[in-house]
Amino acid sequence: MRTWLLTLLAVLMMPLFAADTAATNAEDEDFVELRLRVIPYSGTSSPDWMSRRKAFDEFVRLNPKIHIKALVPLRIEGTASDESEFLAMAGGVAPDVLYLTERKAADYRTQGFLLSLNSYLKEFEKSKRMRYKGIYSPSSAWELCHSSGHIYMVPYYYAPMTILCHTPTFARNGLAGKSPKDWDEMYDFSRKMTFDPAKEPNAPPGTPLTYGISMNHASGSSGWNYVQFVLSAGGNVVTPYIEKNGKLVEVPPPPVDYRRLGIDVSDDAKFYSMIASNRKYMEGLGMPAEYAMEDVKWRLETEKPKAMRALHFYRKMIQQPWMRNKGREFDVTVEMIRARKAVDPFSGDTFDLTKKEIIDRIYIGVVDSAAAMVGRNVKEKYFGMKAVFLSEAGTASDLNTDPTEWTLATFPSYPGENYAFMLGGHYIGINSTIASEDVPGRRDKAKIMKAAWDYIEYMTGPEAQAIKARMYIDLGVQEYVRPSILRMAGFEDVVERIPRERVKFWDHVENNAKMIPYCKGFTHVLTGDLKIPIDAVGNDPIDLVTGNFKKDPQAVMEEVVKRVNDTIIGDLPPHEIKRRSNLGWIILAVIFAGIIAGGVMIIRAGIKMEAKFRDSEGFGVGGHPGRRRIYAWLFLLPAVATILIWAYYPLARGLMMAFQDYKILGSSKYVGLKNFIEIVGDITFWRYLLQTFIYVGYSIGLGFLVPLGLAILLSEIPKGKVFFRTLYYLPSLTTGIVTLFLWKGMLYDNTKQGLLNSFMLMFNDWPLAAALTVKLLLFAGFGLLAVMCIIQIFNRRNEKMERFFAIAIGGLIGGFLIFLLANSVLREGPVGLVRMFASAFNFKVQKFLQDPDLAMLWIIVPAVWAHAGSGCLIYLAALKGIPDGQYEAADIDGAGFWKKIVHVTFPNLKALIIINFVGSVVGAFHASQNIFVMTGGGPEDKTMTAGLFIWYNAFVYLDYGTATAAAWILGALLIGFTLNQLRIMNKMQFRSTSVEEKAGGGSRT
Repeated sequence: MRTWLLTLLAVLMMPLFAADTAATNAEDEDFVELRLRVIPYSGTSSPDWMSRRKAFDEFVRLNPKIHIKALVPLRIEGTASDESEFLAMAGGVAPDVLYLTERKAADYRTQGFLLSLNSYLKEFEKSKRMRYKGIYSPSSAWELCHSSGHIYMVPYYYAPMTILCHTPTFARNGLAGKSPKDWDEMYDFSRKMTFDPAKEPNAPPGTPLTYGISMNHASGSSGWNYVQFVLSAGGNVVTPYIEKNGKLVEVPPPPVDYRRLGIDVSDDAKFYSMIASNRKYMEGLGMPAEYAMEDVKWRLETEKPKAMRALHFYRKMIQQPWMRNKGREFDVTVEMIRARKAVDPFSGDTFDLTKKEIIDRIYIGVVDSAAAMVGRNVKEKYFGMKAVFLSEAGTASDLNTDPTEWTLATFPSYPGENYAFMLGGHYIGINSTIASEDVPGRRDKAKIMKAAWDYIEYMTGPEAQAIKARMYIDLGVQEYVRPSILRMAGFEDVVERIPRERVKFWDHVENNAKMIPYCKGFTHVLTGDLKIPIDAVGNDPIDLVTGNFKKDPQAVMEEVVKRVNDTIIGDLPPHEIKRRSNLGWIILAVIFAGIIAGGVMIIRAGIKMEAKFRDSEGFGVGGHPGRRRIYAWLFLLPAVATILIWAYYPLARGLMMAFQDYKILGSSKYVGLKNFIEIVGDITFWRYLLQTFIYVGYSIGLGFLVPLGLAILLSEIPKGKVFFRTLYYLPSLTTGIVTLFLWKGMLYDNTKQGLLNSFMLMFNDWPLAAALTVKLLLFAGFGLLAVMCIIQIFNRRNEKMERFFAIAIGGLIGGFLIFLLANSVLREGPVGLVRMFASAFNFKVQKFLQDPDLAMLWIIVPAVWAHAGSGCLIYLAALKGIPDGQYEAADIDGAGFWKKIVHVTFPNLKALIIINFVGSVVGAFHASQNIFVMTGGGPEDKTMTAGLFIWYNAFVYLDYGTATAAAWILGALLIGFTLNQLRIMNKMQFRSTSVEEKAGGGSRT
């Protein structure tokens, strides 16, 4: 009875709870939760961030019903750092307001991530009786916001690249009040201000090291600098084309009438005059004047003569040798180098370039770079100029610069060319994937989107601009602020007090600015592909004997341009796809044949294994066979379901994606074999595949053999086994990513202070006698090992396996010796051999990860160091399982150390070695995380592997179809290794050591 009464009471109370819940939901709907990723941070001394934070705080105060929630999404390091929001979008955890750089705009728009703002702009114009100005940007900053009649984002701020001149350094070198007007003056000024006390015979004590200009060519920002130089040279980085009658016709930017969209631009008079002329141009071509961004086919054109001016000037700034004599600087020309005599054109003095003291006085370039002036052991260094982006307050956005010490200057141009400014900036738009959620403040999708627009409207509107302007004035930096911000806020009187040259500078920006290319995929072109030719000239110093460079910048750039146009910002032309289609069909047939053959072999291996172990493993023993199979499948079902869900379903999904132009947010379409055709016809993919084989070779040669060798040595030493086991195993306790950053930041430091460099340079201080002794001992040891291998190879009593091992070890030793000898001969001729043996140590400062020839090797070393100990213990445990009787029998037969290894140790470890070998090969082919952390594929793409290429295509270019096609091709190449592993496993039995001892010893295979 009590139970029934309680149930009745619960039923009667339900309307009350429902009413209370409804009231709670109604209360919840009184506010909207707005999720942001970029919230201006407080606690900073930057005028820009302080002003943005004050505007943000005011928005929060004025909108109490909009609750801000800060998101902290996944962060990715390196060249793909900008792509973390892509993963957030795919996972449905992206912010409501998207902050974008110009180079990401096309990727977001084409993927459907951005919501059209047209309705909000129309409502703004209707309610405010004025068009939207935002931060009142020039038309060049609005180009990428528009497509097919829709506005998808608005400018948040824009920043031109310019030159900052260090006033004290300019004055100290007689350049007070000057700034470089063209490239010639930029080089001359940089050369005059560059001063290295170690290269100056009469340098005053305590004189600091000074470089003429800071361009950070060895970092990821080199692409930005290079784009600015291309524009200043009068060239184009990318050019828009539209296809007509099978040909590409160059077109101007789309003639958008922003007034019809409810927008005012700051350069409206000039812009709409340009639109009129553009319309006439398009009509003259017989093409429609109105076209969308999606109709444009972009082409990278940095291989053309004007753009190549920039790369050659880069080489000059980084690698040009020059000297200072009697207060004047002069270049050491190619003719001087070949004549082995430098002549000062001002004084007529001559310098013998065969003397070391003269060579030491030669400067290489005027830029602070690891490639040009590596190994500087100085505590401080100064710069005469810096190439930087300006922030809203007219100061360096990425550097802590004192405006009282630095003078703003227009970026110099190529002699005879007009000034050009590269314009960068940030944009904000609304996330199109916002969805209603059953949580307070997130139930109404329309309200969330309206709150996002309210935030955008306020943060770019006149109220926020006035707050920023007032903050700049209060902080005393109004002189450095963009004048249009002050004018919008009504501070005309402040603008009148700004120096005329600064106002003129900003007028130049408005009239001559060009946006950083914003076509699809340009993010990685900027930070990755354009860095390849810059690395090529930066890592190619001039030969001070012949005066030659090793690399041709034109050829390097042409290769980069072709790859970018074919695979990143463009597509292969139809005739090229048709030409490659036959090869695509062959590759596809090979892949499917391999998959089918692999499936058949797996099934056959399973059938053979069941028949082989039918009695020993319990198959066919007791009970009804059908019932036993049902029970077996019931127990296996969870494991099988897990494998199907997490392995085979993604595999099948990936196979479908390989035939699609896949988009994250739907609208994917099938393209047949296009992805396979593009991959197999891309020469760079095969080069990356070759580099993958090189990586695998290094990985197997070091990572696979070192643990085995250590295990054999540990099993033979009489004392200290526990100590050495512990010592070798300790590195494996450190997290892999920590190990990589430890080596990258400390051991691979390419200055003299780096641990490895300082260790190597320490040997240079040894006296000649000690150096000769060590060299003779080393070469004697290697020579003795080589002789022993030769004896084993030609010993007729040895079997084939013994000779094979001798050839393998002898080949490694001989190859190393030949490499050392050949390297000396190629560098200095026969004299190099004499110097190699009869001189003290002369180790050079190593560039490690910046060395394109050896970077792949240096990537492997940390992984070997970290994992050799754990692998060694596995082999050591297996060695302990070898019965002592086998070694005793070998001793009785008179076998030495070598024969024991070949006839006892290797046969017992053969199964484990082969399994580990196959696993290591397959793992090395897939490995990319080490390279991603250490080099990101550089320098010059020399460490880019197939696995990393697949990752970049998928998560940086968002070209999932090409990525999965490449993955299937790589997988097909590895099928042979997998099948070989299955064949080996089918022949093996695993038993414990105790079982072997009871059986009287014997092999476990």
